[in-house]
Amino acid sequence: MAKSKGPRRMHAVITVQLASDEHATAEARVVSGSYEIEPRAGATRQELFKAVQSKVREEAGLGDAPLAVLFWSLEPDELN
Repeated sequence: MAKSKGPRRMHAVITVQLASDEHATAEARVVSGSYEIEPRAGATRQELFKAVQSKVREEAGLGDAPLAVLFWSLEPDELN
C-alpha cells in the first residue's frame, strides 16, 4: 500500500505547570494532555506546539496564566 504524501497524523503529549502560585490551586499546579493532530500541509512544529498549548489551557481552564512547559513531545502517530 502506498503511503500518503500529505501531512501525517501526529501524537502530542504536553505537561505544564502553573508558573505563579497566585493562579494555582492544589489540583491544577501540573496539567498534562495527550492529543492526536492532523496538521495542515506546511504546518510548523511551532504552530503545532502553540495549538497544543492552547488546547491544554482551554481544557484545564488556565486562561492566560503563565505556564512552564515541563514536557513536550510531538511524533508521528503511525508506528510503522
